[in-house]
Amino acid sequence: MSVLYLFSFNYSVLMPLFAERTFDGDAGTLALLFSVGGVGSLAGALFMASRPRPGERMLALAAVGVGVVTTLVALAPTLDVAVISMLPLGVASIVFFVTANSTLQLTSRPDMRGRVMALYGIVFLGTTPFGAPVAGWIGEHFGPRVAFAGGGAGRARDRAGRPVGPLAARDCRAARARPGPDRARRSGLSFGFR
Repeated sequence: MSVLYLFSFNYSVLMPLFAERTFDGDAGTLALLFSVGGVGSLAGALFMASRPRPGERMLALAAVGVGVVTTLVALAPTLDVAVISMLPLGVASIVFFVTANSTLQLTSRPDMRGRVMALYGIVFLGTTPFGAPVAGWIGEHFGPRVAFAGGGAGRARDRAGRPVGPLAARDCRAARARPGPDRARRSGLSFGFR
């Protein structure tokens, strides 16, 4: 997930370059792109609210979906195609965010949930200061299409070949079955956590 957040979710950095340099647009163009992405995000949130329980398969599909749709936005030949492509990008992004968050909370041990979510917060928000300047530099020197396509292809490639469905579920069950903190405390490895 850290690779996804590091190189992929830099829309606020790349969208202004995309609107201005790729489509010779202005603030209205940028607002249109963000607005359609927002409508897609709302649709994705409503879709996820209707699901009883997210799963690892949905997480993998959403990660690949974000990568593919980001690449489609990057390759959009006209502004109309880019605007239409922003709708599924908003859907896939929110489905990924909600599924990642929910999956981590539901699959982590109760005594570790706070730590897991703290690490997720660091990965989610803490990688942006490193990835955004890189994305901005690539967008500035090679063009916003290259930066978008690179992030999208990286997302899809990062997710490819990872276990999906029963294999991923098996790995999560195995991680939950590992010894808890009591065993670590008895061995002197508590690191001051209680």
